[in-house]
Amino acid sequence: MERTFRYISIFILFLFFLPSVVFAGIDKDEALLFSLSKNEVANWKIAHKQSLKNERVQEYIPINQTLDNWKEMLTIYVTLKKEIDLNALKEKFVQVLKSTTPDGKIIEKLLFSRKNEICFFWEIKSPHLEAQKVWVKFIKGKSLYNIQYAVKEGAKPRLECIKAVKDAWIVKGEKNISEMTKI
Repeated sequence: MERTFRYISIFILFLFFLPSVVFAGIDKDEALLFSLSKNEVANWKIAHKQSLKNERVQEYIPINQTLDNWKEMLTIYVTLKKEIDLNALKEKFVQVLKSTTPDGKIIEKLLFSRKNEICFFWEIKSPHLEAQKVWVKFIKGKSLYNIQYAVKEGAKPRLECIKAVKDAWIVKGEKNISEMTKI
């Protein structure tokens, strides 16, 4: 009963107050939800989309940028690989970043870690060609979700996009998901 009330409350909140984006999971009973205003959503386009049997990825860039010359990117990735320790996943992620950075130097900061989610920030500074700041969140449900907001050096980060990454969560229930996609 309490769980149903929570889902109804969340649905009403999003229906009337917070425009949102729903990214369907691999399981039809689960989806990633993150909130962006209608004005912010209008600034983005899909730059890349790929769906395989057990994973999906979508990359969004501002409408005035290209995939080859982007300054900002929102990436959403979902996979069935859910039986994983999120702290270990974060450490492996950072280790791979360090190994691909010419001098191995990156700045990283854990923003928060909870039972089924972890959020962190990493940055590669100049003079590297790939100098950028990235906010990352992994969320574990029936699938493993990853949402990232990347900003290359020189571009100003959008606070609304950072907040969308930090506040993203999983919504469960096929009916809840289908109702939210109508927003």
